[in-house]
Amino acid sequence: MEKLFYIFVCLITLNIFAAPGGVIICAFNMNSTAVVCSVNVVTEEKQILASYGDGCSSYAGVCAPPFLGDPCVTRDAENLTISLLAFNGAMNSIVPVAAAGVNLYPCYSFDGTKIAYVQRNVSVSNEDILHVVNSDGSSDTSVYTTPLWGVNIGHPAYSPDGSTLAFALDDSHYGSRDIYTMSVGGGVPQELEDLPEDAMQPAFSPDGTKLACVSEHGGSTYHLFIANADGSNPQQITSGGAFAFFPSFSPDGKYIAVASDNGILIIDLSNNQEVKEIPLDYDSYKGLVWCLGAQKSEGNILKAKVKEKSVSLKLQNMQLGVAPNYGIVQIDKTAFVLSDTNLWSNKKDKKYIYKDKANKLSAKITVKNKKVKFSAKKLSLTEGSDYTLNTNVPVVVNFGNETVVETIQLDAKGKYKAPR
Repeated sequence: MEKLFYIFVCLITLNIFAAPGGVIICAFNMNSTAVVCSVNVVTEEKQILASYGDGCSSYAGVCAPPFLGDPCVTRDAENLTISLLAFNGAMNSIVPVAAAGVNLYPCYSFDGTKIAYVQRNVSVSNEDILHVVNSDGSSDTSVYTTPLWGVNIGHPAYSPDGSTLAFALDDSHYGSRDIYTMSVGGGVPQELEDLPEDAMQPAFSPDGTKLACVSEHGGSTYHLFIANADGSNPQQITSGGAFAFFPSFSPDGKYIAVASDNGILIIDLSNNQEVKEIPLDYDSYKGLVWCLGAQKSEGNILKAKVKEKSVSLKLQNMQLGVAPNYGIVQIDKTAFVLSDTNLWSNKKDKKYIYKDKANKLSAKITVKNKKVKFSAKKLSLTEGSDYTLNTNVPVVVNFGNETVVETIQLDAKGKYKAPR
């Protein structure tokens, strides 16, 4: 059975998502000011999380775990550290100013426990070093150093299981840029040779099967490409005169967002058609990431029961204080999506109830005693899963702005009860 960091692998999306939801965090420059902004995908409401002006360096990278998002990780424009940025604007430095060169392109792992970043121009030889550090700032380790002058690392991205990093290597000597993958523990990077030339800004889909990137191959404008995770069978998604930068999959994997000419472009991956474009006033983009905008809750699972055709959960201490308008519950590799706002009911701010009779999904959140019940009685779990004695099962429960992440151990009957 997969370890905890495998929580977000193989996310199976269900056809009950009426429209894309969540939060997109975008970093950009505007009128000589460096800005990090959160954008509600549904309402298009924008909130400035941080901004700096008067000639300070721009942000270089912004990232957040798909099921979390508060805080996100960014390169602080004011003091050039790698920092955690919360939705209330609070900034907490986790990687100090580089002893040599500069720090760039921070990237969160899908489970929110690790951060990768690039230390650029370390010495007179101008090599880059790829680092991996715990999200609390501990155990900072260098995992790869560019061997030649003039080779730069760009925009590392974690695979959902946390085992692999993808990044671009830009060789100014030969005038080439290509995407490589490498074990998160280090080793020799392997080029994804089937991707188009000049590919950069890789991003994995939540189920780990696809890799997005951008390239100006065959033209003068950067466009979005999506390939298999190994780089095979790349398909061009956008075309025309509008550019595409910083691709980011939606947490449910059904959509993808890119920074484009007039704002944030959202594309439905079932037909590769534009769903909407959220306007932004910007001078230049510095990063984009799509997440649920949730913070990690201190809640915990009391009971669980898992069968081939059904699942039920009981939780306590979930810190939810406002009515949710969506939710995702993931058991092992299967996700149950609760996003139809018409199915949520608010009982005088004391109870929030979700009932989906067609798909036999239900949830009840009791605010006063901070308890949650969830059940799914129709949808099958992952085919071939054998939930037997001592099976460790990763579980994610998200409602609105709160997410519980936990691993439970089922008995031979597929049951779990929290130890006292």
